[in-house]
Amino acid sequence: MPVNLKIASRATAAALALSIVLPGVASVQAGNTPQGVGGVSVGKPDITAAVGYLALKKWTDGGTVILDHAGSVQMTQAGPQNNMCRFKQMDLQPKNAGLADHGAFVTKVYRGNALVHTEAFAPASVPVGYLTNFRKWRIDLKEGMNTVKVFMDAEKQVAEMKESNNNYTVKFNVQLDCDGDGHIGPGKIKNRTLKKDHGATRKDPRRPKPGSKPSSKPRG
Repeated sequence: MPVNLKIASRATAAALALSIVLPGVASVQAGNTPQGVGGVSVGKPDITAAVGYLALKKWTDGGTVILDHAGSVQMTQAGPQNNMCRFKQMDLQPKNAGLADHGAFVTKVYRGNALVHTEAFAPASVPVGYLTNFRKWRIDLKEGMNTVKVFMDAEKQVAEMKESNNNYTVKFNVQLDCDGDGHIGPGKIKNRTLKKDHGATRKDPRRPKPGSKPSSKPRG
């Protein structure tokens, strides 16, 4: 057998043995491994929040969170009706728990039905497997109960591994005097003014009208 043929046969046998021991090596050598954005292996991203706080209280677990720390309030009598507390900082730490980089997406925060904050994320700005910097904003809340919803991918721009873990609903029970009336609790009438009878003479229903006969009934 010629020498060149022997060498070729040995090389073929070695490659065959390697492919048996390490399945998929042949495809790697051929350059057929698919890649995602930024070189991450094929899969999907998974946008979520690692943790989030408001007034030193964690809100990402949902449920009801009581806010009673006045030091976290920037100002009272905030908002269009002067009845809200403006909290210095609500924040969240975004996380990509998936297997691939993400595209652009927008996070939106609602208080009831009112949009109170929007946060834009550039493509691959939340790396796979790494914690990123906290995103921070101010928020106005009224005394008593407030429902706040956070939609991480509000416009459904990213196809994710798990869509159910990127939306949050939390109730904040604000136990602070936000409207400045000296009391804590919603539903009060503020700055109530009483109608006064300026100089008017109140009529005595028992007094007879001019020209009428006095009543013979005894006055009680």
